[in-house]
Amino acid sequence: MSVKAIVEFKVEVKTWDGKATQPGKISVESWNKSQRTKRALKTLGMGWGLAVISVFLPAAHFILVPSFLLGSPVAAYFVSKQGSVVLGGESICPYCLKPLAIAKGSEKWPLEDVCTACQNHVLINKI
Repeated sequence: MSVKAIVEFKVEVKTWDGKATQPGKISVESWNKSQRTKRALKTLGMGWGLAVISVFLPAAHFILVPSFLLGSPVAAYFVSKQGSVVLGGESICPYCLKPLAIAKGSEKWPLEDVCTACQNHVLINKI
């Protein structure tokens, strides 16, 4: 049985002109090759299952069935290539100094996010 690899990192949140606040933290989940393969097969199975269910929808099945049959392998390919994901985190916004909830997303550094309080864009880097 495989165990999820969730790691916490300290991050620095900056404005576009370089002003930073106190460090925050994020959680990142990583998958090894076998876990990525299982996720891809699950995605493929769900897509093809939706194609089978779509057969019974009048008129819509002409579009849905081919879309699910062709789209599922593409989605499974992208899922198999994704090695990690940011689960979320927290810090302080350097603009308004209010709590900043870091959204879930792909792990591409530096991360970009928007403060929900002041609607300003911030850059997030590992420390």
